[in-house]
Amino acid sequence: MEKPEEEKKKIMVIDDNAFHHETITLILKDKYEVIPAMSGQAAIEMLLEGVDPDLILLDIVMPDMDGWVVHGRIKKLKPDTPVAFVSSVKGITEIFHSYSVGINDFITKPYIMEDLLQRIETMIANSNKASPGKSSREKKET
Repeated sequence: MEKPEEEKKKIMVIDDNAFHHETITLILKDKYEVIPAMSGQAAIEMLLEGVDPDLILLDIVMPDMDGWVVHGRIKKLKPDTPVAFVSSVKGITEIFHSYSVGINDFITKPYIMEDLLQRIETMIANSNKASPGKSSREKKET
């Protein structure tokens, strides 16, 4: 008897650059369901309509609303969903500020495929959505 296939985890990719969407989709499509959003506003609308990703990868520099604003809105709608910035912004001030506002990870472009995959797996495994009822600290201690 065949074991039923496990449902793929969903990763929302918010980036205004079609090339970045295509690249990340190619890297992730075998293991994850990729939900593309070409703008912060499109992503917020999808979340309001009930889309429930397991992880969100978010660019910082976008025309309609930047990643900082989008992150703030996401955290109000989906507080347990991990969010990582994936950005070409490399300033140490931006990186430190990202962690201070609750970003789970900061991945710089260009990224190394294996590193991106490992960091995604870690964020999903450590999220409150992965094991409801446990805090991140409790998961690390077990």
